[in-house]
This record gives sequence, structure tokens and C-alpha cells, in this order.
Amino acid sequence: MLPDFYIIGHEGLTPEEFFRLLMENDITLLIDVRMRGETFPIEPVLKEYANKYNYCVDYEWFRVLGNPFKDRDNWAESYEAYLVGMDRELEELRNLIIQHHTCLFTDESDPCCSHRLKLAEKLKKKFDLTYVDINHAETLAKKYSPKAMQADDLAKK
Repeated sequence: MLPDFYIIGHEGLTPEEFFRLLMENDITLLIDVRMRGETFPIEPVLKEYANKYNYCVDYEWFRVLGNPFKDRDNWAESYEAYLVGMDRELEELRNLIIQHHTCLFTDESDPCCSHRLKLAEKLKKKFDLTYVDINHAETLAKKYSPKAMQADDLAKK
């Protein structure tokens, strides 16, 4: 069964790798949940690779769902408390997720170091939505693919 939405971080990926992950997961709407987009300006990437691969990914920026506490030691707790007052924004995000094959986007590749995981968990709890982190799924797929498992078995012998 497919998840209701996906999450991804661009860190460590080339723009083309990033786009291909979106394309391979049939993403039609990328929602940027960063406060600032200058670390990885996504719109030119989406446009360039949409032309190259003839695959369109629409873009929305939910700046208000970015993490204003990113530089604090206790950013996770602060961000969770911040989301408590975001009912209207979370409802709007849920509506987009229901209407499109959606992926939420931040910078960090590790979901545990990113507020996208906290946001995804909030959406799961509040609206009973399921999600998959594309970065993590890609790592698991590589680690547990039949080819990788066969190589592991050979290495153990």
C-alpha cells in the first residue's frame, strides 16, 4: 500500500539525483517546508529537469512551516510546540496531500536531524496520514535489495 505522502531532504544529492527520486516515486507536488530557500533554490531545478525528462513536478512553499528553532539545542521540542498553533496551515497541507502525490522537502538528508520528520509525525497523528522518507527508503532499498543481500552473504563466507 502506498503512503499518503513522502518526505525528502536534498543534502548529499545532486539536483538531478533529487529530481529523479521525485520522478521515481511519482511525485506531482513538492512542498518546500523550509524557512529559507536559498540553500537549494528548487524552482530552477524543477524546471530544468522537467524539460529534460518530460515530467512535471509542481511546487508550493509553506514557509510558515519551516523551523525557526533550527539553531537551538532543543529545536525539536520547540518546533513541536510551534505546530500546536498551526491548525489552519496543517489543514491546508492535508488538503494538498489528499489531492496530489505529494512530497515535503527540507535540506537535511537525515530525517532525525530535520523538522520534516516532526511535521510528518504531526500530520500522521492529526489526520491519520502515512508517509515514507524517500532518502531513508532509498538507503533501505539499496541495503536490502537481493543483489546487496547476496553480496552480504558472500562476504560472510
